[in-house]
Amino acid sequence: MSPGAQAYLSGALDIMEKHSLLRHRVDWADVRSKAFSQARGAQKTADTYGAIGSALYALGDGHSLFWEPQEAKERLGATADDFDGLEGRSLRGGVGYVSLPGVQGSQEAYDQYVRQGRSAVAKAGAAEACG
Repeated sequence: MSPGAQAYLSGALDIMEKHSLLRHRVDWADVRSKAFSQARGAQKTADTYGAIGSALYALGDGHSLFWEPQEAKERLGATADDFDGLEGRSLRGGVGYVSLPGVQGSQEAYDQYVRQGRSAVAKAGAAEACG
């Protein structure tokens, strides 16, 4: 395995071990051994993607998965001008209503979501909502 591919795989496994939801239940020596075995002969970082995906699946948390860079860019790279369902409005009786649906994306998308969420809260409270 090339030094670059080895460092890439090792770094990915380090991140998994540090942040996995079930990190205290995982046999990390076994996960690492299997990942490095699967990536044996890897010359480029892309050659380790299968091993990283397998290692994430082995965590068994149902939350972890691996996207190759192009897929991640397609899924997370674009930001939305409007987040479907994000709104704020005043209801009768002095009640403010705010809907904040889930969001997934880049840091830019999260920042935009926060700005729009703050705007929705301000709009909901514009009529001096009391609840």
